[in-house]
Amino acid sequence: MKRTIIALVFAFTISMTAFAQPVSGYLRPSFSAVVVKDMTVSAKWYESVLKLNPKSTMSDDKGGYKVVILASAEYTLELLELKGSMATTQVLEGKAEGTKIQGHFKIGFTVKDMDVYLKHLSSLGIKVPQVWTDQETRKRNFMITDPDGNLLQFFE
Repeated sequence: MKRTIIALVFAFTISMTAFAQPVSGYLRPSFSAVVVKDMTVSAKWYESVLKLNPKSTMSDDKGGYKVVILASAEYTLELLELKGSMATTQVLEGKAEGTKIQGHFKIGFTVKDMDVYLKHLSSLGIKVPQVWTDQETRKRNFMITDPDGNLLQFFE
């Protein structure tokens, strides 16, 4: 059951980006969903890191889920706390080093001013392990992880 719910969430997320209408000649994702361990911790983290505002919440103790929708003018993020969900580390326990789970790998964002955004993350106590610079464009990017270890990548 839990795998079915997780698979449906990922399928919905993929369908939202795959069938989005082109904006200014390109596709621009506007929605993602992430399964989290602790709704309170994750909601606070995403609110501060992505500067998203709580839009709505719902929960069903009997059904074993909590949902928080966070949004800005450009982006909406759905956080789901699902009873019985498992961390990636649990699923991969005992597997060979380097084993990955198929599916989404990371969520990417574009920032207007990389230096301002790096200062913002630093003020939140979030360490950026490395900033890469593209050799051709000279544009920078970096990756961080959320409280559950999910990857987020930021591009200039």
